Amino acid sequence: PGCRWFEVREPCERCEAWHGDLKNVTGCRDWNPYNYCRDQIVFDLLNKSQAANASGPRSAEFVDVVQHFQITQGRGSVGGPWQKGWSCDVWCDSVGCEGQARVNNTLKGLNYGGRLVPEKYLGLNGTDEYLFQEAGKFVDARELSLCDISA
Repeated sequence: PGCRWFEVREPCERCEAWHGDLKNVTGCRDWNPYNYCRDQIVFDLLNKSQAANASGPRSAEFVDVVQHFQITQGRGSVGGPWQKGWSCDVWCDSVGCEGQARVNNTLKGLNYGGRLVPEKYLGLNGTDEYLFQEAGKFVDARELSLCDISA
């Protein structure tokens, strides 16, 4: 399927110190971005670096290092301006943490029957004036959410 460009966004002092030779995880490759972030970045950092393991995958320091690993894929014609990009990230739940690839520059919201309802924190024009205008928060809720908007 061609290659994607795998790189480390500079400056990143800890990237090489924690991961070692970055030539093994950068360049034009046919790797899957999701496996790359999970296995070659997060898993390798935790298993190869005592400093990364001591910091732990939940620490801001560890997450910062992981987020320096980027993937870019061209779309369409050779040299075309449209690219798809991912950043490696860390996802944790109550059991443990894993590396994941997150698509860059995405619009976040909920899809209700084919209609995208944007999250309030995006601050899009009309969100407060129209979308949340008559919405009321549920009695036990901490704050207003998209679930409080009637269709």
